[in-house]
Amino acid sequence: MTGISIAEYDTRVVRAGILFLVLQTGDALSTLALFTHNGYEANPLMAHAMGEFGAIPAIVGAKIMAVAIFAFLAGLRPSVVRKANVAYAAIIVWNLFLISIGILSGH
Repeated sequence: MTGISIAEYDTRVVRAGILFLVLQTGDALSTLALFTHNGYEANPLMAHAMGEFGAIPAIVGAKIMAVAIFAFLAGLRPSVVRKANVAYAAIIVWNLFLISIGILSGH
């Protein structure tokens, strides 16, 4: 954190948090949309949770846990939050790609 003020640091954390929430929502919605196009959950932990509790409860639970982890890590490790945001953005792009090829192939 060298070279930035507390206020500037707080602003960065808040922006990262807002982006994180948007990306969590995008991941949840794109995952559900993928299911409507005969997609499946590739994460074995999430797939198991979905089998036990249903897709929507499992996704909501995972997102609540992700937000809790964000809240913990945001102050300690902002770089981890930035990396998580990049990863979730990539997952959303991948989900949308899979949906688009499913639609184009008629599935």
